[in-house]
Amino acid sequence: MKLKVILRKCLPAMMTSMATCLTLVGLVTANVSYAEKSKVKPPKIDQSVGQYAYLRDKLPDNAVAYLRVAQPVVHFFSAKNRTNDQALQHRESVKALESFRAVLSDQALLTAQLEKIGFSLDQYNQEMIHYIATWLYRDLNGPIEAMVIDKGHSISAMSQGLIIVPVAIDSVAKLNQILADNPINPALLQLDEQGFGTYEQASFYFDAEEQRLFVMVGVAPINWEAMQTQIAKLKHQREHEMYTFENQIDLTGQSNFLWFDLRNKAGVLSAPIGNMAVMELLQQVEGIALGEGTNEDAQGQMKIIVKGDMNTLLALDPKRKNDFNFETVEAPLGAVILPIPTQAMVEKALYTSFASQMPAYLVDEAVVADFQAEAKALYQNIQAKLSTDLGFDPMPLLNALGPTMTFYYDDLGPHAIIGLRDKKQFYQWLNTQKEAGLVQYDQKGKMHHLVMQNPLIPLLVDKISQDPKEDLTPLTFYPFINEYVANIYGVRALDLNWHFYWTEEGDYIRINRLPQMVMEEDRLGNEKFDKWLERSQGINPQELLFAGTMNIKNGDRNWYYNYLQFLQNSADVLGVEFDVNRMPRADQLDFAQSSRVGLQLSANDQFLYLSLDYGADPSTSIMSTLLFTGSSIFMSGILAGFLEQFPIYESLYYN
Repeated sequence: MKLKVILRKCLPAMMTSMATCLTLVGLVTANVSYAEKSKVKPPKIDQSVGQYAYLRDKLPDNAVAYLRVAQPVVHFFSAKNRTNDQALQHRESVKALESFRAVLSDQALLTAQLEKIGFSLDQYNQEMIHYIATWLYRDLNGPIEAMVIDKGHSISAMSQGLIIVPVAIDSVAKLNQILADNPINPALLQLDEQGFGTYEQASFYFDAEEQRLFVMVGVAPINWEAMQTQIAKLKHQREHEMYTFENQIDLTGQSNFLWFDLRNKAGVLSAPIGNMAVMELLQQVEGIALGEGTNEDAQGQMKIIVKGDMNTLLALDPKRKNDFNFETVEAPLGAVILPIPTQAMVEKALYTSFASQMPAYLVDEAVVADFQAEAKALYQNIQAKLSTDLGFDPMPLLNALGPTMTFYYDDLGPHAIIGLRDKKQFYQWLNTQKEAGLVQYDQKGKMHHLVMQNPLIPLLVDKISQDPKEDLTPLTFYPFINEYVANIYGVRALDLNWHFYWTEEGDYIRINRLPQMVMEEDRLGNEKFDKWLERSQGINPQELLFAGTMNIKNGDRNWYYNYLQFLQNSADVLGVEFDVNRMPRADQLDFAQSSRVGLQLSANDQFLYLSLDYGADPSTSIMSTLLFTGSSIFMSGILAGFLEQFPIYESLYYN
């Protein structure tokens, strides 16, 4: 009890001291730069729609974070360097948007239209809707950007934040009037003749000529001269670490984006949590970014990128080599690629499970060694338990198979490919199980045949033997149920035995339920799977850990006709003219015949990527624009769900 009391009283001070020490170490440690030149090519945006991002290419060297939140209306109706740009930039589409914005920003017109539809609002709600709509559809006309700067490249009390808000306002008087009309808090802020003002820890400056509002946030507000000095420092940067991430997420430089430099910040960020696993994770991560945008294939995507020592972080096999050099019958309709973990990866996950329960300040080399020993012992216990339950030891397969298994669907149906890390070990394991009478295995020519008893059958027999009368009906209809499920869904889950046939080619086996299926695919295959991944799905085969991807035909066409109906309905609701006949047909536009939709997780020595791809259809894009926080949680949820077996990530996610 005394030890607990001491720890409870001393822990906050110890954590603060540890964070301070690590921060000081970070300050004197030379930063290793990984800056790149920007590859961004901003799309052509109609100035009547909105303006470009301003801050993204002016980040100083001491910037440690950058945030860009796209203006929803501008983002949805603007070009994004995709195949549907020509529809968004069509003169009738641009003209319709101008008409919509005119009504939405006029309180009298908007109220009248709402009353025609049947909505009757009181004066307060009319003012609220008008104020929000005016900001959204008229005054705010570009992405809001923010950055955090710190002289020591850390996060401290001396850090400052700069926020830039682009507006369609050309005078200080107009901006003050808009601020005064705020129905929630009219006296929140007023600027002087120079466009300068302060509110609590924030300083404001409005540049009427540039039509931008600058907001500087720190421990205390600064004066006008200091504000001008800070703004004058914003110069175009040829190279920056942020570009390294933006180049891989959004080549338009206009969409939602967040970047955070994590170098030298492990102590500061992990101190509130005080967890060893979190500390180790942050020490190995140099930066993180998430966002949505257009990639080099003119496809839309939402993406998370983590930069760091991935070989250590994920316990990747340095000799890992994905072999996707097999053929399918025409291009696959879709594919799912799953990772097969090695023993080292499993032990790493078990180790982090122990580490996540230990406060960072109590960790030393002896503790780490103890955790590693406990992880190995737990692995052996799991191995023994599986051997008892299954009747054989499946764990050697972890090192023999992999690094991936692939399930795909082509013109001939579903197929499976399993990689082989160690072919010799795989067949040794098979022969060992055969000699023990656990499986039947033989080879005729190039065709291998494995027979395993269906593990569901003993469970079914055991259940029926306990109460035969009660289970007589399902037992009677068992053959019919089995065949019905097999014919409808193609799954023979209740067969007495499971038969597997395969042939070898390179470092993988092609496996299926019948030898004819395997031979047919071997003989008729004409499309290289790895080329399909790169060309059609935008996936680097050698970096891939997990993927679920498919092609959607006529995705652009379907979006376009829904977009025309959206314009038509908006015109009806707002009482403006829009002639849908003046818009072109889909076949007159250069739409892609198909687009990809999928989720992929990949990694190399330096980066971990989680990407949700959705082609040129901006429906996902607008959802992430309007609900940026929600989309971030959604992406984090996907990542957490995939990595929930690794307690280090689970602990960080929930904390």
